[in-house]
Formats: sequence, C-alpha cells, structure tokens
Amino acid sequence: MRATGLSVLKVLNPSLGGTSFDVTRSINPRWVELCGYISEVMDLRLCGVDLACGDITDPEAEYSVIEVNATPGLDHYASSGIEQSRIVDQLYTKVLNTL
Repeated sequence: MRATGLSVLKVLNPSLGGTSFDVTRSINPRWVELCGYISEVMDLRLCGVDLACGDITDPEAEYSVIEVNATPGLDHYASSGIEQSRIVDQLYTKVLNTL
C-alpha cells in the first residue's frame, strides 16, 4: 500500500521542538483559578495543566484543557531564564514544605 498524502502535526511540546512563552505576568487570574480548581478536583498537590487558549489575558476566551500532568516536567521552563528558575525553586520548596 502506498501513502497518498502526508499529514503534519504541529509540535506544541517544547521537548519535541515546540516553542514556549512565559505568560506568568500577563495571565488572567481566571485561568489560574481554573487550573487550581482542576488540581483540587483531581486531588493533585502539584500538576501541570495544559491549556489551549485563544488569549490568556482574556477571561472569556475560548479554551480547551489538553491534558493534566500529575508529574509535570519543569526543566524547560526553569532553563529559560534566571527568573523562571527561581519560580521553579520556590514552587518545589512550597510543595515540599506542605508535606
């Protein structure tokens, strides 16, 4: 059987070559609350919530929850800058101190 077409999947994951952008300073609090709610419902102390959102600054933007990672990889984020590395260190410290 011969392939008659080629399908190309957009790469969104930084570990696969996708591009990430730090939106920490511009994210609308609605999205932070949504992710917090998701982690509570799933009974996860630390998780990564992957959202596809048209405009992260707009609380009314359309969105989809792509996945919830019970063991999120933060190495790409931490290696993207000094401030990001500090945020990851603080996050792990906070999580470990609540045990």
